[in-house]
Amino acid sequence: TMGKHKKDKSKQKILARKALQAQRGLIAAANASKDLLPEETMPFTVGQESLSLSVLPDREDLTLEVQDRLFELVQENMEQVYRSTWGWKPQEKKKELFHSTARLLAAKNAQGQIVGFVHFRFEFDDEDDPKEPVLYVYELQLHSSVQRRGLGTFLMHQVHNIGYRVGLRKAMLTVLKKNEGALRFYVDKLQYIVDETSPSRYGEDRHYEILSTPLQDIVAEQPPAGVPPKAGSLVVDDRHDGGPAEADRAGAEVPKPAAKSPAAAVEAAPEGA
Repeated sequence: TMGKHKKDKSKQKILARKALQAQRGLIAAANASKDLLPEETMPFTVGQESLSLSVLPDREDLTLEVQDRLFELVQENMEQVYRSTWGWKPQEKKKELFHSTARLLAAKNAQGQIVGFVHFRFEFDDEDDPKEPVLYVYELQLHSSVQRRGLGTFLMHQVHNIGYRVGLRKAMLTVLKKNEGALRFYVDKLQYIVDETSPSRYGEDRHYEILSTPLQDIVAEQPPAGVPPKAGSLVVDDRHDGGPAEADRAGAEVPKPAAKSPAAAVEAAPEGA
């Protein structure tokens, strides 16, 4: 009857609201998490040098010197790529990079200098039409001195583990089509696929793709936490068109889904790692 139909719809709405509240609670708990890296996480070795890892969620860790170094890596790797696609806007990029919910997994050399990092967040897949909480990778950046050493793969593995441990089951990122090395890195090496929210799924021709992967699958296939892959073993084959540097440069500067917000989509775009 019509009355029963209305009750069923009302019940569905209540269940949907409760599910959304639970998902928001998961994101809030993830953002409040401390000690995201397990104690057994081992350093990553490049040649004879050992790189230590740390997560920079606290504002006091982001000194002006650290902020300048992080932005320097973004600018060195991405400025020209941005200029040829959606434009280079340094102030907006800094605002995104040092957002209150941004988490930064940084790799430091023996001198304490950051040589690579991943910018990631715990948030909904779509701000306007939220369906599930995800680990969203905004960028992966590596200094030229540590490129093509397996560090990008290692950092992404650690971030995947972090997302899985806080209860998330999906990772997403956005990659510029022009950054062919990055696209191959995520698809061929990390097994990402074109997400259902990506413009190409709807026949739209944009200069980026939104990629995703189930965390339970990728975490099960990667090395245990703290065990780095053999240096260079998971780097994009330099026989591919576009050259190896693009792929190993940490191409994870990530444009967010267009559905989230045009500004975010224009400012976030993965590079190559």
